[in-house]
Amino acid sequence: MTWQDLECGWQTAFTKAWEAFCSGTIPVGAAIFDENGNLVSSGQNMVYIEQGEGPILYGNNLAHAEVNAIVQLKRKEHPNIRAYTLYTTTEPCILCFGAIVMGNVRHCKYAARDRYAGAARYTEHSDYVKSKNIQIEGPHDILEAVQIALHTYFELDKSINRYEHILSQMTLDCPQGVLAGRELFKKGVLQKLAEEQGSAEEAYGTIWSQLKKIIS
Repeated sequence: MTWQDLECGWQTAFTKAWEAFCSGTIPVGAAIFDENGNLVSSGQNMVYIEQGEGPILYGNNLAHAEVNAIVQLKRKEHPNIRAYTLYTTTEPCILCFGAIVMGNVRHCKYAARDRYAGAARYTEHSDYVKSKNIQIEGPHDILEAVQIALHTYFELDKSINRYEHILSQMTLDCPQGVLAGRELFKKGVLQKLAEEQGSAEEAYGTIWSQLKKIIS
């Protein structure tokens, strides 16, 4: 699947994930589109970023991509938010799932499963959440492996606490993505691309090329 084959929502979310990767933080991106398919906001993980602009979070453990996309939408300016769709490159965690529920977003599409911290299953764990009738779609057939490869590369590069445990969890759902990330890390390909200010489309193409070698 080429970059051009992806929905605009996925292109935008993955672009934000790539921007996060390039800035040295967890590569997760999110984008919100209105009922007419127009982009209304986007956000990236900014946990390890010490400065930012606008009504977003940064430099702390709450600075997640989905939260940063949702927090930009003022209630009076978006009265029809229940008809919007949030795209995110990784299954929302408990924090982000809560933001989706309380932010009145009623449709969420995620690319990659997150067995370690994902919270999509909580749609059935509360009568309050059930009453919201939130539609959640995921994982995405191809983009899951691309996202997992990118996240694997990040974990190997930064070696943050318990990274091998995180990788072991990702391997259970998407072994080919983890393997692709490990192979790309050995070659230093994505870091070089980031240093050269390569685009998200180039990053996607690089990862997809490695995945095709594994899949075939």
